[in-house]
Amino acid sequence: MKFDRWEYYRGKSGVKYGVFNTYRNCFQFNIAEDTPFLAKARLFTRIGQDYTKRQFIIRAIPDKLLPKIQKERLPAEKQYGVWNTARKEFQFGISEDSGPLAEARLFQKIGDDARKWRFEIRELKKG
Repeated sequence: MKFDRWEYYRGKSGVKYGVFNTYRNCFQFNIAEDTPFLAKARLFTRIGQDYTKRQFIIRAIPDKLLPKIQKERLPAEKQYGVWNTARKEFQFGISEDSGPLAEARLFQKIGDDARKWRFEIRELKKG
């Protein structure tokens, strides 16, 4: 499925995107993200370079499948967030499985201001 640029990076209101396997004809990896861009990034963190295979495409998840996919999502061993070096605290409530995903969420939330020196991606402490 092709997305226009705005939908690819910003998504649509109320729509979640997941990874559809065309060979098995089902959604896989329990990925439910707000944008196709984030869904593809999460797929990369799960399976690495194999995410480029033609069998995996990003699609909008039908409403009837969404609760099942979100319920089965497994927590990651490490979580990453956005650290503000000026205020010495984590900000924006971002918690992702990898650094690049946390950075993508930050750009989605605040835009180009994410390039400022004061924002760093750091591992969140458990507890």
